[in-house]
Amino acid sequence: MDKTFIVALVLAVIGVLIMQVGSSTTPDSISVSTELENTYGSVSDLSSPQRIITVTPLGTELVYALGCGDRLVGADLFSDYPPEVETVVKVGSFFDTNFEAIASLTPDLIITLGKSQKISDYCEENNIRQLHLKLSNLACVYEEILLTAKILGCEQRGVELCNNIFDGLTDIRKRLVDRSGDVVKRRKVFLCLGRKPGTLNNLSTAGNDTCFTEMIHLAGGENIFSDIVLPYADISRESLISRAPDVIIEAVDPKLLAESSDEILKQWQALEVPAVANGMVYLIDANLLHRPGVRMVEIAEELYNCINEK
Repeated sequence: MDKTFIVALVLAVIGVLIMQVGSSTTPDSISVSTELENTYGSVSDLSSPQRIITVTPLGTELVYALGCGDRLVGADLFSDYPPEVETVVKVGSFFDTNFEAIASLTPDLIITLGKSQKISDYCEENNIRQLHLKLSNLACVYEEILLTAKILGCEQRGVELCNNIFDGLTDIRKRLVDRSGDVVKRRKVFLCLGRKPGTLNNLSTAGNDTCFTEMIHLAGGENIFSDIVLPYADISRESLISRAPDVIIEAVDPKLLAESSDEILKQWQALEVPAVANGMVYLIDANLLHRPGVRMVEIAEELYNCINEK
């Protein structure tokens, strides 16, 4: 079946669900459309926003990827991709929002990742539309791209973007099949999303039903903590050792990655696990890894290279 038709069908289904707001069976994956509907009416009745503020790097990247960067009048302090966003007015952050700066920009849409009560109250008081992205897993990524494209009036571009991501991820999946047609053996992967600086304590990782676990699997690995019910959790050093990862991948701030990568890698040497013994500890730019959205293929490519390097 043609992929364009499949994505278009998903978009149509989302449109139907948007019109069925209020049902207790509405899936969590379209909670963003439900909230928008409850506040502003049917998405189809909304005029296309022309002055957008994003208070999340994921939203910023999505707006540019949809070809609407010229409508972006403000962005959060952490938005640094694509390079064009450097010239956009900064409005603080999700937790420390500069409402005076927002007011001066007269936006007609504010995009966040998740919901901030302060931002929501401000928007309601000033009759500004809100879009709360939820990108918890790959299905959500596709749905949010399509919904955002619908809101911004560029539905075809949203379909094309989803198709490009689908094609890129499919190419990576194909590499996992060896010449005999068998799927290669998956390596056990530990993904470190954060830890206490200079130590191997307070190790933060991803659990079940997250983009990270999906991407590790897609890239040929197996998340050793995929059995954790919570999407994210801190685990102990002892727990990590007991699961004997073949590969360790750590998300590191890009500045530290450039200045202290050797030192960071040395800190893992005290850990007696196969990944350390076999020299399979890798560092990835946290600003890329922590943003599983429109650059999903780039993230999966990085993970694939780490997991399958040797």
